[in-house]
Amino acid sequence: AAPDRETPRDAGADGVYDVTVRVSDGLHTASQSLAVVVDNVDEAPRLDTHALAILEGGTARPMLLASDVDTPAAALVYTVQDLTGGRFEQTTAPGVALTRFTQAEVDAGTIRFVADGNEAAPAYRLTLADATTALAPQAAQVAFTPVNDAPVSASVDLGTVDEDTARVITTADLLVGASD
Repeated sequence: AAPDRETPRDAGADGVYDVTVRVSDGLHTASQSLAVVVDNVDEAPRLDTHALAILEGGTARPMLLASDVDTPAAALVYTVQDLTGGRFEQTTAPGVALTRFTQAEVDAGTIRFVADGNEAAPAYRLTLADATTALAPQAAQVAFTPVNDAPVSASVDLGTVDEDTARVITTADLLVGASD
C-alpha cells in the first residue's frame, strides 16, 4: 500500500522512510542512503450519514455524520441549499434560521431542524466542506410523518327557507369551508 501521512508505517513513525540503494557491477558495490519524506495531502471530507426523521410541525436533530482524517469536526462546515418546509437553527437561538453550521455543533446537539407545520415533507441539500474541498450538494433522506390536524370549519350558511317548506341538507352543504 502507498504511504499515508496520517498513518505512517516507517520505522520512526514520522513519515520519513529511510532507504538504502545498492548497485553492483559484480566487482564493485556502491550504496547510497536516502530519506523519502511523505508529505501530507488534504483528503476530501466524507458525508457518511445525512438523514432527518421529523413529525409535521415538529422539531428534530438532523442525523449528520461527516468524517475527514485531517480536519477536526469544528472545521467541517455544512451549507444549506434549496430548503423548503422548515429551517435549521441553534438550540440556543430559537427562531433564527441558519444556513451554515459545523459538524462539531451537530455533535454537541446544538443544531436542530424545525418543520414549518405544512402537510408536505421538508426537503433540502447540504454541501460539506473542509478548508480546501467542498463536496457537491447532497439531498437529505427525510422520513416525514404527517399529523392528523384538528378539523377547521367555517360557519355554514344554508340560506333561507320559507315556512313549511322542506330543504334537504347535504354533507357537502355542511362541509363547505372545512379542512383536514
